Amino acid sequence: MGYVPNISAQHLRSGSSRLLGVVISAATNPINPRLLMSLEDQAHELGFELVIGQTMNRAEREEAVLKRFIRRQVDGVFITPVYRMDQRAPIYEELQRRGIPVVILGSRGLFCDRFPSVETDELTASAKALALAALDWCGTDD
Repeated sequence: MGYVPNISAQHLRSGSSRLLGVVISAATNPINPRLLMSLEDQAHELGFELVIGQTMNRAEREEAVLKRFIRRQVDGVFITPVYRMDQRAPIYEELQRRGIPVVILGSRGLFCDRFPSVETDELTASAKALALAALDWCGTDD
């Protein structure tokens, strides 16, 4: 009969938007396409959609993106935070106050240290990369 359910009405009824916000520095950052592909693949499997915002490494833009996500009532946010020296960032406090689940992608600053994070152990990764390069330079296949 051509009926298409109204997704907004379904979200109002369920109390869940089935949206996850992803905040990245820029789509041109070489790591972000892989990150987005992985997140989208997992989100799709779980019945979520991603909403993506770019900060261009500017704190005021990061705040605007996060406010937009709050208005869209996202169910959670993944954030690659804009680096700042501040110990506080009111928008992060707002996310916590609203109970929006947040995962920090990368290094955490003092302003977001209360959220769980996924980050690379850069020292170990660098040591392994140097060891592999040394093996390659020596012609060893170990």
